[in-house]
Amino acid sequence: MTEVSGGPGDLHLATTVINVRDMGRAVDFWCAALGYRPREPAADPAFVTLVHPEGRHLPVSLQLTDTPPGEHARIHLDLYTEAQQRHVDRLVGLGATRATDWPYPDAPDFVVLRDPDGNEFCVIDHAGAGSAAPRLAGIFGVKFPVRDLAASREWYEKVFGLTLEYEFPDDDGVVRGVAYSAPGLGDVGVALRERPDIAGLSGFDPVIFAVDDRAAVDAWSAHLDALGVANQVVEATIGWMVLFHDPDGLEIHLYSRNRGDLDNSGRSGYGRPVGD
Repeated sequence: MTEVSGGPGDLHLATTVINVRDMGRAVDFWCAALGYRPREPAADPAFVTLVHPEGRHLPVSLQLTDTPPGEHARIHLDLYTEAQQRHVDRLVGLGATRATDWPYPDAPDFVVLRDPDGNEFCVIDHAGAGSAAPRLAGIFGVKFPVRDLAASREWYEKVFGLTLEYEFPDDDGVVRGVAYSAPGLGDVGVALRERPDIAGLSGFDPVIFAVDDRAAVDAWSAHLDALGVANQVVEATIGWMVLFHDPDGLEIHLYSRNRGDLDNSGRSGYGRPVGD
């Protein structure tokens, strides 16, 4: 294996491409199956990307081809659900067919279907066995209590490049809460609420934001320096962090997902792994 320098950086899985022979039929089927919609109103007739209307989940792209699907494709989609039978019946009603010739193991947790073009995909029973709690669907947002909403709005907007989405006035008509979308957080929102009584958990970090790697940590440190925000780059347990504080003293951490060769786990003052 050839050795290359640097980590993955911004390289990421953006979409899964399905080859289809009838674009209109495929768009209708997959939009109805997943609740998606075409990303572009005037789509390329040979290539269409479908997205979730609220930006959740990975996009699916459809590519026009004259080639029929091969037997037992090497790559396929797995669709997870806690209501497997209902969705299998629904998808068959939309035009999918059951792969009755599939060599199933004993007691399978999946059902193999074929879309109208014959592409195989699986519907996986993802119900939490023995779990008393319903599954969560991710983090909706993070909310910070602040003393001075105007001052904190200015600081958070310039530091994180936030886009204001909602204002929340109290009964007296005064806006004491705001909600933002943030670059890099997808559909996870950031909110501020004026609560002087509880603002400023000095020395505590209630939320940890992720960045790609050490280069991203350094880029954030330089960005904060340019804004006059005091910050510190430190080695974390399994990566690097940049630490800084909001106007109320709340500690904010940006943690690198790619740790490189850095691993302080088990050392004094750092976390230690649990398990095998």
